[in-house]
Amino acid sequence: VSFAECNPEINLSQIAKIYIAQPDAAVFTDWTAAGEWTTRISDTATGADNIRPLTVVGDKPLPETTSKTISGGRIVTTDKKHTINFEIDESNATNHEFVRGGKCMKQVKFWYETIGGLLFGGNSGIDGTFAIDMTLSKTEGDIILYPGTLKWSATDIEERTTSPIA
Repeated sequence: VSFAECNPEINLSQIAKIYIAQPDAAVFTDWTAAGEWTTRISDTATGADNIRPLTVVGDKPLPETTSKTISGGRIVTTDKKHTINFEIDESNATNHEFVRGGKCMKQVKFWYETIGGLLFGGNSGIDGTFAIDMTLSKTEGDIILYPGTLKWSATDIEERTTSPIA
């Protein structure tokens, strides 16, 4: 471990970007290289390996953990169910149609980035389920929101790097 009394490193945690690809999209050779990202990120391209960037406000609460007591009274974690909750708050016609088409995107490969510039997901990305919908508030002045979730199971936390595309 490493702790600094005078100048501790802290990182802002709000999720600001989610990068979504088809579940069978190619893995990165080096996900820390900006060049690999720039050739694959697109708002409109339809290739099997293309990645859609979503600008969001999101969070990742503690995972739901399943544990089992084994011999000797030891407790082991057998599963963790992770969830990212996010909202898209830009409700233009293109984003609305993306959300409408979201019902067909159940399984995805994804990466996520914090407002502090950390990217999570590794070369292979995270395989999970994607759900998104729309909410309309009755409160005057509120805006249309597209809330969604990404869910997956893994006993480890995600690999991270400083985002090469932030």
